[in-house]
Parts: sequence; C-alpha cells; structure tokens
Amino acid sequence: MATLSKHDIEESLLSALLHNPESIPEAVSVCDDPDLMDEDTNRQLWKGILDMYAAENGPAPDPTSLMSHVSQRGYLTKDTAKERLARIVQLQEHAGNVEGWAEELLGLKNRRDLRALLPRVKSMIEDPEADLDSIQKEMTDAMAERHSIAEPARASNVAVSMLDRLDGKQVGYMPGNLKTGMPELDNLIDGVMDTDLVGILARPKWGKTSFMVQMIVGQKLIYPEGHIDVFSMEMSEQRMTYRIVSQISGVPYQTVKRVMRDPDEIGGEEKQAVRSAAERVAGWEGELRIYTGSMTPRQVCQIIRANTTRDAAAENDHLSVFIDNFQSFGKVVQREQMEEASSLIKDLTLDCESPVFLLSQVNRNCVDQNRPPRIKDAKGTGQLEQDFDRAITIDRPDMRNPHMSVDELRSMGIREGWAVIGLDKNREGKEGTFEKYFHGPTMQFVDQEPEESEAGDAMLAGAGRGPSEDDEVETGSAEDAEDIFNV
Repeated sequence: MATLSKHDIEESLLSALLHNPESIPEAVSVCDDPDLMDEDTNRQLWKGILDMYAAENGPAPDPTSLMSHVSQRGYLTKDTAKERLARIVQLQEHAGNVEGWAEELLGLKNRRDLRALLPRVKSMIEDPEADLDSIQKEMTDAMAERHSIAEPARASNVAVSMLDRLDGKQVGYMPGNLKTGMPELDNLIDGVMDTDLVGILARPKWGKTSFMVQMIVGQKLIYPEGHIDVFSMEMSEQRMTYRIVSQISGVPYQTVKRVMRDPDEIGGEEKQAVRSAAERVAGWEGELRIYTGSMTPRQVCQIIRANTTRDAAAENDHLSVFIDNFQSFGKVVQREQMEEASSLIKDLTLDCESPVFLLSQVNRNCVDQNRPPRIKDAKGTGQLEQDFDRAITIDRPDMRNPHMSVDELRSMGIREGWAVIGLDKNREGKEGTFEKYFHGPTMQFVDQEPEESEAGDAMLAGAGRGPSEDDEVETGSAEDAEDIFNV
C-alpha cells in the first residue's frame, strides 16, 4: 500500500466497499469521519456510504443506489457520480482488505493534521512537568511526515546491496542493471535502470510490437524467475503468446497458428518445436501477465502499483512493464489528458522502481523529410520527449521509400528488409545505432538475412517492404491512430 498515492488508496477503499458491502462495518469501525477523504468526489461518495449505512433498513450501497443517493442529496451531480463510480468499480485488484485500506487512509490523515498529538499538547499545557523535549520531537517528526509521507530510500541500503553482490551473496537479477535481451542495444544502454521510462518509437508497421515481443522474450530467457506486466489494447493474450512461441521456436507465426488450429494437419519437426517452445513458456517461474482491452492511464498505473507491491511483499523480482502503445490511450481519454498520462507513467517508475517500456508512434515528418525518426517526432504530446529517460527508434529506410524499386534502393545503399535501431536519447550514456534484419515469418529482428536458397519463398514472405499476412498482426491498426491528434 505504501507505494500508492492517497488518491489511489481512497479509490481502493471505495472499490472494496462496493464489491463487498457486507464489510462496511469494518471500515466504519476504523473511522466514521465524513471528511476522511481529501479528494472532493471521493469524499462525497464516502459520505453517501456512511448515510446509507446509518439508515435503518436502507438499501445496500451498490453503485446504482449510491449514485442516486449522492445526487438526490446534492453531494454530486449524477454525471460526476456516474463517471467516478464507473472507474472505481473496475478496480478489481483492490477489492480485498477493506479494513487495511481504511487504516491506511486514517494513518495518512492523522499524520497530515497532527490530531494524534493534540492530547499530548493539552497535557503539556496542563502539566508544566511534562516531557517537553519528547513532545517537541514527536511534533517535529510528525511535521516532517506531513511534508514527506513516503519513506525515503537510503544510500546505505544500496551500498549494502552492492557489497553483497561483490561478495557473491547476491546473484542473478540485479535491480538497476536490467538487460533488454538484445546484445547490441545492451552495449549502448549499459543496463536499464529501475526508474527508467524507455520509449520505443516508430511509424505504424515498422515493427514496434515485434521489437517489444522480442525484448520480452529476451528478458524472460535471461531472467525466467522475474515477473513482467504487458498492457496491449490491440492484441489478445493468445496472439502475443503465439508470437513468443514463434520467436523461441523459430517456426513462422502463421505455421504456429495452423498447428494450433489443426494439430493433426501439421506434424514432424515444426509441431515438436512449437510444443517445446510452449513448454518452455509454461515453465517460466516468473509470470508474464498480459492485460488486454481499453484502459485509462490511471487504471494501468493502479494495476502496476498493486503488482509491484505484491511482488515486493513476496520477495519476487518485478522486472519491467511494457505498454503497447501510448496513442491507444487517446481512445479512452481526452486529448488534453494525454500530457498528464505521460507524467503519470513517469511518476510510476519513480514510485514503484520498475522500468516501463512505452511504445509510441511518430508523426509523418520522418517520411516526408526522408530521414530516421527522432524523439521529437513522438505523437500525442511533447511531454514524452521530456519524460523519456531513453528513446529507442526503429527506422525502416526501405519503408520510407515505397515508390522505389529494389534496384533503386540498392543504388542508394539501402537494403530491403533491414532496419536501423537507434538510441536517440540516453540519460545514462552514449547514443548510437546498429542494423538488424526484420524476419517477417517469425516477426523478429535478426542479425543476418536468411538465404533464399535455403529458406525458400514461403519463409521470406513478409520479410521485405511488401504487405503480407503477418503485417496485419502489427500494432497500430494501419493508420487508424494517425489522425487521433491531427499531427
């Protein structure tokens, strides 16, 4: 709970009460103060719950009856109550320990307004012999907590962890030195820090989601015990897992789908390779948690906070978070809220100490000007350029020149199917680029272009610029998101 903001804790308590109305007495026993909550809308909903609890034979405070009650009492307008309740009831992750949420809120309230010290102050006035130094120290500590409720991190603790590592007492994953799973990129980044917000930037269909899946596979192969959260508003958990199996097994994605559609139709080595890769994924000690469907930035952040808190309590490694893609938030929040979304996600990395990889489209400037994409091209809000600690760009020179033939591209030194991966921003060190070939069948970036004589035409389908069946799996839904912000 300590990693959640007070606003998040307020909504967590309200969610818990609406999911478990029979537990309202537990919360009221902790605190029946109508002003328990700071945020006005949350406070009015809490007052409505107290009203309904106090009324004999009153209705159970389900979302509909609560909305009617607070609007009839004039606490809130019906639309305001409906909007807030619609968000609160979706917080399934927090519908558990009601008494715990209430105690957390009361603790924050007491530390904020110093009420717990008032009896001691009264005693000091009435009794001149009271321990003045002790009371002054308590008041000083309380005032310090008022300005900084969060427990500070301590350099001494980090240093002890460093010594344990040097002495061989700590092995495996080291927080602050996460590898991406792509050696060339790891050499440039030199370890992802646990408070990093890392952007992955490219035009639609240039391979952002494939790059993300490849990084997920790379991290899980290096750290099988670590937990990863993935948020995708445009791809189901089945499609993503099939792509992971395709990359691990080397079996084309379309073949993986055919094997799963009719296991008896395709046999032999390919079927066995798919089985082995699926067994490997099924055996990962750490969970790969995939969240799909439309969510607001605040909902995403609440889920991540809950997961990192649980993982820390269980002493599990929470490796990283992937969000595919930033522009999808534009479907559920207003344009002016997108700037706030970037800041929310950046603050999350600092609070939860878990790096976030955020996929973002770039505008058409790189195509119109026939140049590699840059961090300043990120769509949606200029806040991304400020909030990103590192920015990875994916350039497809052949895709920037769709009107040119293969021979014309080669005359310009451009190789079909090859991508230039760049580090356009790096707070921790150098920037640079390296090249990878995009292998369409398995949808991953590889070191060498497969030889046509060995792979055959079927294996090369979708590896170059032309559209292929695999292209439809890429995130971005063609140019649907292109006009969200009219950039």
